[in-house]
Amino acid sequence: MKTKFAAGFQNGRWRLDDKGYSISRGYEWSRNRGPICLWHKTVWSAWAIPKQSVVAWLCMHKALNVRAKLKRIGYTDDDGCVLCGNDAETHDHLFFSCEYSNKVLAATERWANCKILRINPIHGRVPGTQLQELYHGLLICSCYYMIWMQRNKCRMELHIKRPELIAKEIFASVNMRLKDKARILSIENDS
Repeated sequence: MKTKFAAGFQNGRWRLDDKGYSISRGYEWSRNRGPICLWHKTVWSAWAIPKQSVVAWLCMHKALNVRAKLKRIGYTDDDGCVLCGNDAETHDHLFFSCEYSNKVLAATERWANCKILRINPIHGRVPGTQLQELYHGLLICSCYYMIWMQRNKCRMELHIKRPELIAKEIFASVNMRLKDKARILSIENDS
């Protein structure tokens, strides 16, 4: 351990850190932590819808039971995407490159009149006010949730809704949440 720390602290600073010596920085350096994740604030916002937050969180950790994962553990023989049928159903495919999901995102953008980042959107930041960032985060969590629910419904019932209808549901759920929270805040402010 002593040699590891000696190798890590060179020229009066920790490697990958321009600050001087401290026990806490040495401990952080030894844990080899990556960059700090900022999307947790979006997912677990007080304004977020809890069930949508759970699905978004599982998606970000690639912990949903997508068909590629189910095939890998021997639960199923087919790993094809149930929404588009074009590729293996992985997290990256289902939420970022699936034809159906991209249509849902495009329709949601039209309904919400804003741009949703396509490449792992929860890791990107949308420039704007705090309210715009909040709205974007709610839209993303709702998109993940609705796409996942539609995937499950399609898998169980062999029925798929048009992407425009899913987008309308996303838009409605986000706006309903914003109205509820705004009403609660106004009641709290009045009292």
